[in-house]
Amino acid sequence: MPRPPTFAAFRTSSDGSDCVLVLERTAQCAFVLCPCQRRLCLALNITNVAGQGTSVTPIAHQQPPQLQHDLNSGFNRHIGLEFDEITPDRVVASLEVTPDHQQPYGLVHGGIHCTLIEATASVGAAYWAITQGLVGAVGVSNTTDFLRPVRTGRLDVGATPIHRGRRQQLWQVTVTRDSDGKLAARGQVRLQNLDDASEVGGLAPDAT
Repeated sequence: MPRPPTFAAFRTSSDGSDCVLVLERTAQCAFVLCPCQRRLCLALNITNVAGQGTSVTPIAHQQPPQLQHDLNSGFNRHIGLEFDEITPDRVVASLEVTPDHQQPYGLVHGGIHCTLIEATASVGAAYWAITQGLVGAVGVSNTTDFLRPVRTGRLDVGATPIHRGRRQQLWQVTVTRDSDGKLAARGQVRLQNLDDASEVGGLAPDAT
């Protein structure tokens, strides 16, 4: 079993500008979360990591298949989801409501709430799985309750784990209105841990 990850803050100038990163070391590898890029990546051959202020240059990056892209790209970007904090134990995100998110009654569509819950739980679960030496995690069940209507403003999303086992994880997610801090929706996502990259996204060799 991998030993628990350790953390160190450092700076990198590999792209010509400095930003604070968080390095997590396990028995097998090191993972980097860059807040400015909001990107989770596997950093290889990182040297001279001694603590705050250390200047290092990642020699190579290789992301697991389900995290190959900026987390604020694709469908997340399409709906306007912004990740504000990502750790193996908590994910925080937000969404500014626009007319594009509304159903015919002028309320935020339930599918938006489901998406926020699915996205944040999946990112947190995948990050934790990677720190355990696995490839990641994918959702197999999403249960979302709609509690209060939302028409405008910002939705704040917070995801935390309920259970994390060898094969599966269960995460709970809250969606609150920034106007009064009240719950707009809540949900649970059950996820399957993956230990083989070929299992991600239908990439198995025998997939048709």
